[in-house]
Amino acid sequence: MAYTFSTINSGSDSSSTYTANINIGPTISPFIIVASAIQNGFTVNSPTLTVGGISLNLVAQDSVNNPLLVIFSGIATGLSGTQSFVLPNGGPFTTRTLCVWYTSDNISLNQASNGPSPSVFNVNTGDYIFSIAFNNPTYSTSTVPPSNTHHSIGGVFNEVGADWTITSSNPIFNVISDIPEQIAAVYRTIITTTATGGRQVWEQELDDLTLASHKWHQRLIEANSFKTGEEIHRIAQELGSKGGMARAQSLTAKHRSDIATKAAQTRWQSNKNR
Repeated sequence: MAYTFSTINSGSDSSSTYTANINIGPTISPFIIVASAIQNGFTVNSPTLTVGGISLNLVAQDSVNNPLLVIFSGIATGLSGTQSFVLPNGGPFTTRTLCVWYTSDNISLNQASNGPSPSVFNVNTGDYIFSIAFNNPTYSTSTVPPSNTHHSIGGVFNEVGADWTITSSNPIFNVISDIPEQIAAVYRTIITTTATGGRQVWEQELDDLTLASHKWHQRLIEANSFKTGEEIHRIAQELGSKGGMARAQSLTAKHRSDIATKAAQTRWQSNKNR
């Protein structure tokens, strides 16, 4: 797992909508995390953020303080490189800060805290944590210090973003800023399995069994040089205990049935073509 910090961008204007051009990396469809502070935006019930026209999900919000602290995240489907970030929330004169990270990893939100400090999480090795606070905070008393901190440039409230890559599981991991106005969120890798992988394993097992059966059959043909049926029976038992029979006994009933069906179909086709 890995993520990249892009920028912490601050600006002030008299418009209620703030726009900034920010790099989201070279990989198409990255997962993006944005921690934001919005001056005069604390009365907004449902703040929004778009990246290249795609809306990100609001995952955390401290609606008590000014500035409003929020965290957005989501997949920028089909996008890469520099994109337009649009934050249409705030009063007639507003300072906005955008702290942006991106990753090509397959992750999703696991937990979020809407503040105030501290935020307490149950974390696993490999998790990511992202946080933002204002009034020039430090995070030095957290369970472990942040991997990185990012100070805004030109932000009236001196916002600071912080991130962690968790190296050991902890049921009471504390994210603590010395200023209580703080929010944070934990992200975790999504583990997926595919039917293709299972089918490939099944087909390999079938190939192995087919090969073992062929070798077993050849040895039986060779065994015809023995003069008695007793010798043939002995060879068959010996081969069965070492190969195909032992393997077959380890399979499920359905698996054995599938293999037997395929073998019967093969024999029928072979006889038909004679």
